Order: sequence, then C-alpha cells, then structure tokens
Amino acid sequence: SDVYKRQYQRRVRAVNEGETPQAESFVLPDESPHVLEKLSSFLLTLFPDIKSLPSKKGSPRVLVFASSAVRANDVYKVCNNMSTKELKVGKLFAKHIKVEEQITFLQTNFVHLCVGTPNRIKKLIENGSLKTDLLELIVIDCEKDRKNLSLLDIHEVRDDLFSLYKDFLHFRVAEKHTKICLY
Repeated sequence: SDVYKRQYQRRVRAVNEGETPQAESFVLPDESPHVLEKLSSFLLTLFPDIKSLPSKKGSPRVLVFASSAVRANDVYKVCNNMSTKELKVGKLFAKHIKVEEQITFLQTNFVHLCVGTPNRIKKLIENGSLKTDLLELIVIDCEKDRKNLSLLDIHEVRDDLFSLYKDFLHFRVAEKHTKICLY
C-alpha cells in the first residue's frame, strides 16, 4: 500500500482521499517476480477451492484488470488454463468480442474469474450483466508494455479504472468484502 501511494499519489487524486484503499485492503503477492505465467498459480493459492465456492451467473470472485485488449487476451490465456467445466473464466475486453456477446455470456454462465479492461468492465457493470456481489479480489495487472507503461501510467485507462473503482468497487473494499492486488 505504501509503495502504491508513493508511486501513484499524484494520480490517485482522481479518487477522493477518503476513498483511497487502506493497507489492509491489499493482498501482497509472494516475493518471486510477478510474471504472467505465475498468475494462475498465485490465484489458486488464494482460492484453492474456487470451483466449489457458491456462484451466481455474472458474479465473479476475481476481476483482473489489464491495460489493453491485447494484454487482457494474454492474461486471459494464462487464466483460462485453470478453466474447467466447473470453473469459468470470462473475457471482458473488446478484442473481437461484442458487448452483446459478453452480456449473453454473463447472463448464462456461472463465472468465477473475469479478465478485462476497465472500460469494458465498467460498461458491463453499468448495464447490470456483471455483478460485484460475490467479488473477493481485484487484480490490477501492473506489467509494463513496450513503451514502459503500465495500466496505472496510461491516462485514459487509469481514469477508467479509478472511475469504476469509485462508482462500483470502493464500497466492497471499504466493507472488507473485497481485496486489491497489484500484480
């Protein structure tokens, strides 16, 4: 949390100071390098019984935010390795997938984990097809791209994430139902 606040303090002004997550709201990954290939095993250490947890249609336990559709697709491929008949991973980004298809997917499937971009996830929450009532973990993919920028460095994406957090996720974090992980 201190690293987060120091590194991004001037950018957090988009979220009111009283709505900034506190230290106990964060889950810290282990000391090993945060490489994409280890994300699914990290998530399984946090949720070893994720398949057997009660679920509802369109209500994931984990939301993973990525900076772009290309990055979200890479993250999805890694997370989809966990996917089974009992464990569904949702694609919530714009790369070759229309909003209407994602709405149908969320309305007809019990999803445990969803990967997407802040803008698309916000649209799906706003239209009611993506629900946050079972959400336990928000993962923010902090991997830097070829231009050495992460999701939190890209102005438009960061603003979308902060807006989404403020409008739909902060209350869950404040009430200690949901934690945040910067991965």
